[in-house]
Parts: sequence; C-alpha cells; structure tokens
Amino acid sequence: MLSGSSFPDYSVYEYLIIYNVTEGLTMTVYRIMLMIGIAAVSTGLHAEEQIEAEKPVEATVEKTAVVQTEQPAEKPAEEKAISLKENLMPLFARSCAGCHKREGGNPKAIEHKIFYEKPEDVMAQVGRLIIAGAPEKSKVVYLLTPPKNPNERKEVMPPPRSNVQMMSEKEIALISTWIKQGAKNN
Repeated sequence: MLSGSSFPDYSVYEYLIIYNVTEGLTMTVYRIMLMIGIAAVSTGLHAEEQIEAEKPVEATVEKTAVVQTEQPAEKPAEEKAISLKENLMPLFARSCAGCHKREGGNPKAIEHKIFYEKPEDVMAQVGRLIIAGAPEKSKVVYLLTPPKNPNERKEVMPPPRSNVQMMSEKEIALISTWIKQGAKNN
C-alpha cells in the first residue's frame, strides 16, 4: 500500500487490475512495481520500500473484466462485376450444358427451351428461371443449391443420377452475385 502518498490506498494487485483490464493478460509484476517505485520516489517513500518494489515477480492476472473499444465498421469492398461470358459460362458448360442443349439434350429441357450452351441461352432464362436482382427468388439458384436434407426435395440440378459435377457453394455464390448485380449479358 502507498499510505501517506497522494495515490489512493490500493494494493499492488488492485493497481494491476485497474490498469490492465484485459482478457488473459500475463505480465511481470516487475513492470508494475517499477511504476509504483517511480511514483514512490516522487512521493518520498523510504529506499527499503523501493528495493522491495524492484524485485521481479511473475504473476498471472485472471480474467476480471473485458474492455473493448468499438472501432468503426469497415465498409464492404465493392463487389467485382461478375462476367457471364468469362466467369459463369465455364460453370454452365461443365454442370448444365450436357443435358440442357438443343441437340441430344434432355427432352424436358428441349420442350421447355431451357438451354445453357451459349450466353444468349442463359439470358433467355432471365425473367423465367433467373430473376435479375433477386437471387433468392431465382429458381436456377434454388435448383443448383443442394438441400440440407436429401429427402427434402427431389428436384436438384444437376440430378445426382447424371454423374455430372455439382457446383460448389462458391460457384453458386458467384451465380447469385451475378444475378444480384442485375444478370447482365457481359
């Protein structure tokens, strides 16, 4: 204690808690004692008390409180424009165009004119299976996203029995971003 000084009457441990209120902080009491020793010199405490204060002692401060300063949230970086031709057509070619093609394609796909061979084919789905600006309302995103429970629904593209590689979450997110950006023919 620093009785007789201008400091409040706190123990060294209390000073440690007051000045270092952070989660899981481990530091040497030596540094704290050194600060108190400097304060003691300036307030005229005896030399014996200063020597005691300079002995290094390791201590672990237990979690007592967490103080966090709120930093301003960073603005999200502008999304890079997704190109139908460069970014998405390779995905549609790999996972869709095998069945959704004019010649030798799936009969239902041909009947409903759902093709994914060329960018123009994909653009023909805007307003039908692709709702520009609303990936959550676009049936193409719904069909490409596998259900969490396989028994939940039967309709998934590509169908598991086709042995065609399904799109990854990242690839589906890319298509969703393109739709959100307006589903442009770029």
